[in-house]
Amino acid sequence: MNLRLSIKIGLISAIVPFIVSAETYKVKKGDTLEKIAKKYKVSVEELKAENNIKDEKSLREGMTIKIPKKGEKQASKEKKHKHSYTSEETYIVKKGDTLEIIAKKYGLTVKEIMDYNNMKDEKIFAGDELKIPVKGYAKKSKENTTEIDTSKCEVYTLKRGGTLKHVSKRTGVDVSILEKLNDIPSNQWLKAGTKICIAPKREEKKEEEKVSSSSNFDNCTLIYNPPHKISLHEIARKFRTSTEKIRRINGLSSKVKYVEAGQKLCIFKEDKAVTKITEEEKTSPSVSEEKPVKKEVPLPSKTEPKTADADNLSVKLAWPVDGQVVANFQNDEQVRHLGIDIQTSCGNPVKAAEDGKVIYTGDNIKAFGNLVVIRHSNGLTTVYGYLDNVNVKEGKYVSRGEVIGTAGRLKNSDKCGIYFEVRKNVTPLDPLSVLE
Repeated sequence: MNLRLSIKIGLISAIVPFIVSAETYKVKKGDTLEKIAKKYKVSVEELKAENNIKDEKSLREGMTIKIPKKGEKQASKEKKHKHSYTSEETYIVKKGDTLEIIAKKYGLTVKEIMDYNNMKDEKIFAGDELKIPVKGYAKKSKENTTEIDTSKCEVYTLKRGGTLKHVSKRTGVDVSILEKLNDIPSNQWLKAGTKICIAPKREEKKEEEKVSSSSNFDNCTLIYNPPHKISLHEIARKFRTSTEKIRRINGLSSKVKYVEAGQKLCIFKEDKAVTKITEEEKTSPSVSEEKPVKKEVPLPSKTEPKTADADNLSVKLAWPVDGQVVANFQNDEQVRHLGIDIQTSCGNPVKAAEDGKVIYTGDNIKAFGNLVVIRHSNGLTTVYGYLDNVNVKEGKYVSRGEVIGTAGRLKNSDKCGIYFEVRKNVTPLDPLSVLE
């Protein structure tokens, strides 16, 4: 009797663990065999065989079905596959998600997610739970990222989530360099706001790469002082010139891509290859009695930003050409544009703004093309640039409204017009304040 009892107890002991460990699932509204199979990482065929289901349509809400156990071979395979990962995250599939989107978000491949979740196809549904593997090196890199001292390098901040590959495309820095600087794998997904080191910060800039130099502004006709960090490309586009010209004028190397706030740049510069102007001018109005001497362009050297008071002038000047002002006068720490650009039709006549004497004609300042300078009474001087043709000679006296040339093309533009400047002695005036 004792022997029979012992056998019964032994059989019960062997069977109970399997009964207890057997798993069941109560079908919910909207469930399908495919969803349930993915949830428990088994195949649809295994579910059908375990529950003797011949038609999937027979699945009803509230029905209890058995979940088949995984074979030792499959369990061993999964264990081996997951061994390369240190941890996992659970992701709830949202409407519109695809495996490609989810894989990209976590810096994985679609195959890695499918293998990890024992998926046979890429079909997923909103509400599905996916196990996302976290690789050991990714976790380590995430920890190391916080230890990088970004104060010692040039920093790029991700506005949206992305990887180092995205940062490389946006900054032009090679991916391998970004990986070394940040100790992050190129395919790791980084959240918005993550700061990425893109280059070591240079404590001292090389002499040839310094932007500001007092000699750079000699004979400079337009100086720009950026209020914030800006690229040379943006500056060139702003002033309708090229980055090559800006680099050449300011002595910058090809490595310089940006300038910091407050680092002044010379945008346009007049030529130095001119001769000296005579200090005295003959007062006789006769051109035959006066022999004009080739002289330096009579524009004053660089002055501190200031503007003469036009209210003290009794004279009002005539518009040199009919047209539209497309570039205003500006003389401050940011921009030095000491005249106005007036757009008009090509070949339109350009007229003297007031009676005066022509003291210069020529094209020695490439920034303004063909140029005419007229000196008037009361210490006024007017400048007419971008002319196509010049109809007057140095030393000639002209009357208000007399044609002195024709309009040419504005600098770096396919439109025509002129540059017009007014000065009271050596101080620039806003032309709009003295024009009728």
